Amino acid sequence: VEKKIAFEIAKNARELILHQCVPKLPKMDGIVRMTTEAGISGIVPVISRYCQSNRMDMQAIQHRKQRWEKIAREALQQSGRKSIPVIHDPCMLSDIPGISDAETVGIFGDESGKQRISLHQLLDKPQLHRVLYVIGPEGGFHDEERNLLEQKKYIAVSLGENILRVETAAVYLGAVIQFLL
Repeated sequence: VEKKIAFEIAKNARELILHQCVPKLPKMDGIVRMTTEAGISGIVPVISRYCQSNRMDMQAIQHRKQRWEKIAREALQQSGRKSIPVIHDPCMLSDIPGISDAETVGIFGDESGKQRISLHQLLDKPQLHRVLYVIGPEGGFHDEERNLLEQKKYIAVSLGENILRVETAAVYLGAVIQFLL
């Protein structure tokens, strides 16, 4: 019976993956720590137009990946989680995956987000198994980047009237998504 219950939990588990436009690197360390403690499944460092780390090359960010994996392991121990989030290789914003199936929802935090349905309605799908969410850089998204995300079938969502710091937005939206799931 226990194996059957464990199988049901695994089968019904939902993946929550953060695509984080890389802020100043000490802030990214905090994002990795806090989102790990909050139970995220994976983190993808993303380079966008207004990233503070845009001046760095991919190799420098790839080098930081080892540090972020260490931070995630430490946060895992502190929080008592059972599994460590996957820290993916960095990518350009244009390279994040598009949404192509009913099992996946893609959203991005945007102060100009004017979604037509609530986040609750967006996530209330029995077939939903994966949520990809994108948090922009400290300078926000450029209009071209918003259009790109919308073309990839990501839905802009507002995080409220307050403009949140990038590290707060990553944890806040992840927690809201987990609560609604």
